[in-house]
Amino acid sequence: MILQVSYKAYKDAAAKDIAGPVQSHAGMESHINWGSDIPLLLRNENWDYALFAADGKRHDELNEAQCLACHKPKEPDSYVFTMKQLREAPAS
Repeated sequence: MILQVSYKAYKDAAAKDIAGPVQSHAGMESHINWGSDIPLLLRNENWDYALFAADGKRHDELNEAQCLACHKPKEPDSYVFTMKQLREAPAS
């Protein structure tokens, strides 16, 4: 599972970007057979995508085809745009 959190951006007195309140969340998660109903042209193995409001409520109206198409070129990196950074991150 990968979860991305979007914050409202603000500038402090020194014009440095600081995070304000949470605006939304975007997530992707993989489970066995999740991709079996998705046409091969769009399938991202078993990844499923979702958008959530700041309060955590899922936006069920998401057209997941857009997510699948966007992530499809990242197949060599498990369909994840930040896979290189994740692999290089120190273990915690």
